[in-house]
Amino acid sequence: MSGRGRRLMGQARQVPRPFDVVVVSESRAIGRTDRAFWRWVWELEDLGIYVADAKKDIDNTTESGKEAMREEANFAFKEYGRIRQRTQGGIQEKAEDGGLTGGRPRYGYRVENPGKRGLSRVVLDRCDETCGCGQPHEFDVLHLAHALIVVDGLNVRQAAIRLNAVGRYTRSGKPWSNRNLWSRLVDATSDPVVIFRNPKRAKLGIDGTPPRY
Repeated sequence: MSGRGRRLMGQARQVPRPFDVVVVSESRAIGRTDRAFWRWVWELEDLGIYVADAKKDIDNTTESGKEAMREEANFAFKEYGRIRQRTQGGIQEKAEDGGLTGGRPRYGYRVENPGKRGLSRVVLDRCDETCGCGQPHEFDVLHLAHALIVVDGLNVRQAAIRLNAVGRYTRSGKPWSNRNLWSRLVDATSDPVVIFRNPKRAKLGIDGTPPRY
C-alpha cells in the first residue's frame, strides 16, 4: 500500500470517523488483483466506510452496488493478466533474440545498434577486424586478465595492478581493485547467465520458474 493509502487508513480508524465514503476515480485505482482490491474494500467495510467508483457511478452501499463492483474488480484482474502476459511474452522474446531486457549489459558485453528496434542486440564487447579503433574493449580486458592469472600465474591482486599499469581500467574509468576484477571474472566464467525476471515479482509456474510464453 502506498503512503497515501496508509494515511487514508489511519484516518479511517479515527474515532469519530472523519468520513463515511471513499471515492476513487475508477476501480483500477484500488488494485488490479482480487487480493489487493477486496482486502482494502472489506477492511473499510469493517470500519463502517463504503467505497464509490466515480467513473462507473457505483458504490458498495447496496447489494446491487456490491455486485457491480465485483464485476469491475473481475474485469480489472483479467485486464491485468492480459497486460502481464503480453509484457512477459515480449520480454521473453526479446531475451531469446539476444536483446537487452533492461539495465546495462554485464561487463564484457555491449548493446549493438542501440535504440534501433529489431536490430538492437547484446554482443561481446571485443575488437575485431571490422573495428580498427585500437581501444581496449571489455571482453579483451577480461581475456587479458584471464591470461595474466592462468598463463602467467599471477594472483588477482597482481593481475589488477598489471591491468591498471597498461591503462586497462574498469567501465567507469577507475583502476581495478582485486575484488572488482574477481567479481567480473566470476560473472564472465562461472555465472554467465543473466536473470531478467525478478523471481520475487514474476509469475511462477508449477515448477517454481517463470513461465515461457
